[in-house]
Amino acid sequence: MYSNQSPQTAYQQFYNNMPSYPQNNQPLPDKQPMVEKYPLQIWVAARAGMSLTCAADLNVPGEGDTKNSPMEMHTGYSVFRMAIASSEKGSVVANIPANDIPYLLNQYQFQRNILNRQAMSKPNTPAYTVPIKERNCKNRTAAEVVQMENGLNILTNARKFFAANLDRYPKNQQMVEAIDEALYLYQSHRLSQSINLPPLYSSPVKPKSTADKNNRRTAYSISISGSSSLSVDWTFEIFNCKAFLKDLGKLKTVDVEHAEDKRTLTFKVTQQEMDLFIYRLQSTLENFERMNFLGQYKTAKRHVKYSREVPV
Repeated sequence: MYSNQSPQTAYQQFYNNMPSYPQNNQPLPDKQPMVEKYPLQIWVAARAGMSLTCAADLNVPGEGDTKNSPMEMHTGYSVFRMAIASSEKGSVVANIPANDIPYLLNQYQFQRNILNRQAMSKPNTPAYTVPIKERNCKNRTAAEVVQMENGLNILTNARKFFAANLDRYPKNQQMVEAIDEALYLYQSHRLSQSINLPPLYSSPVKPKSTADKNNRRTAYSISISGSSSLSVDWTFEIFNCKAFLKDLGKLKTVDVEHAEDKRTLTFKVTQQEMDLFIYRLQSTLENFERMNFLGQYKTAKRHVKYSREVPV
């Protein structure tokens, strides 16, 4: 399902089902302008070989929509589309429903304030500032790792690995010193405690509406979480798979256990990038609703008038 591809190719696959500007039935040029490739994109964070993007695909209930009130402003298909694209690992995609945005905005302000206060209170020493570049440490500082579940063993094993390879990688010494400091502070009960906040936003594994010829669907989940050392950063994690749906009475759920093509990608953004992301979510949603409010209100009033004139 996934292949090694450039971020540009991954973006194009992500947006290939989105409406774009008219092309007058003419073939696209080899180098299509960015405005035509990603017309709905509202935010992007880029790194070498990786990008995280957000596109607004918002929809109001139509005139003939019998499932949604016009004044609710959004259908179930009104979403912000997230994508992580990697030149080495392919791409993953997920949706954040428009109706989830108010909750996300409120939680963000609350968590942002807590994490910034926590960052300001931490000492400026290696245990709190040096990221530990080992798989199980997840690029967190030694002070953060030691407070994780089984963190003491994880940090001890990481130290053994770094110390054994000092001759080949002298820069490991910095991480060894950071780990030693964190272990000393932990054992002497002097470690500055981190506040473990729940994810800012997380969704269960959801299926997309369309199925392939084998009746499998692309399914996804997304989580956003914040952490702090001397500064605050935010991690986006998106999971994709191909899976069948399981019937649970009136409910259908994704059979993740037997899913194929499982892939998880993560992307870390700075506080400044996250602030812009939140701003773009909020302003885009508010502008969309303002732009469509009058039309939806007129539609609602027509339905009210019709319901009064036609006997039930």
